[in-house]
Amino acid sequence: MDMMEENMIRHDVGLNVRPDKNDGGVEVIPNATCIPPPATQDALAYLNSITQDDLQSILFTDALVTTSDTGKELGEFSVSIELARHSGQDCLLIHANSHGALDNVPMGTSVTAYVSKNLQTLEQQHHEYVKLEDHHLDKKTFLTLQDGHYIVNKVVMQGEQVQRTAQTYGLNSMKGFISEGSNLLLERVMAKKGIPDNMCFLSFDSEANLCCATYVSCFHSF
Repeated sequence: MDMMEENMIRHDVGLNVRPDKNDGGVEVIPNATCIPPPATQDALAYLNSITQDDLQSILFTDALVTTSDTGKELGEFSVSIELARHSGQDCLLIHANSHGALDNVPMGTSVTAYVSKNLQTLEQQHHEYVKLEDHHLDKKTFLTLQDGHYIVNKVVMQGEQVQRTAQTYGLNSMKGFISEGSNLLLERVMAKKGIPDNMCFLSFDSEANLCCATYVSCFHSF
């Protein structure tokens, strides 16, 4: 992994949304009455400034292994980015996996995403899990761009309980949106092009609610 990738921080400011449950067992979450500010013009301009050469330079695979002080392997992390096609459109395919154990508790996350060359997410699957001895947590989020809307379906399993939620966002409210997959692309681009100040993108928090996202170098003075 590029050292500069490791020296960037993304700050997310989340929003809470109260769900309404329908008769089909799926919670349909209404649009938030308090939404985050839109992505800044500087952020949109940065996305538009990404060139074909920039994208070509980030088409590679990274792999890291975490070990303890005694040399025991604790986990692994890998990211691959390659050219692909999705629904007849040239795009980038991102695979990311992180698996390991903390205090002997297995946990991990994986992302598979198709992202256009201007970093618009076309489709993404995001899977997270924690395997506690008596209580497993498994969360899957499916993001699809369809008919001018983002459709977000989430399935959360806690032990024997299953919760399903669905939410839809219009593209006009998602300009400058950065998903987990496009975030991995953007970080690689920023590692080469630098991180301008005063840029604010849109992203999802851990509950798949829209939030502001800014990127700051770890060398930045707070």
